Amino acid sequence: MISFLGFISSSHDFALFVKCIDAGCIILSLYIDDVIITSDDIDGILVLKTELARQFEMNDLGSLRYFLDINVAYSPRGYLLSQSKYIADILEQARLTNNKTVDTLIEVYTTYSSFNGLPLSDPTLYLTIVGSLVYLTITRPDIAYIVHIVS
Repeated sequence: MISFLGFISSSHDFALFVKCIDAGCIILSLYIDDVIITSDDIDGILVLKTELARQFEMNDLGSLRYFLDINVAYSPRGYLLSQSKYIADILEQARLTNNKTVDTLIEVYTTYSSFNGLPLSDPTLYLTIVGSLVYLTITRPDIAYIVHIVS
């Protein structure tokens, strides 16, 4: 359906489609049953939404505000992506909501192993939190190194 409307699949991401015409480029991103459409061609977006509505039952939710646990805010300077709610959920899940934060240095060139210390009785919570932290590095690349160490 998308290719019939003149969109070309991205070679980098199979859920990303692009259509460029004289009026501008339209970018369409699919994730399960969600669609994000962006373009500098407002009329092109309206035509695309009309065509999609003919084929699929869909609701227009307006401007993008929240997608895949990422808050999206627009300003004249560009977009701001934030995962603050996602971070709060991780802290609550780890039962760390009432703690105070401090900078903690990590030893460089130290090797950690699953045999150091006592094994966790149930590693499920640890694995869930580490997985959540890996996803958090999308908007917080500054934590990527330490998340890599704990993973």
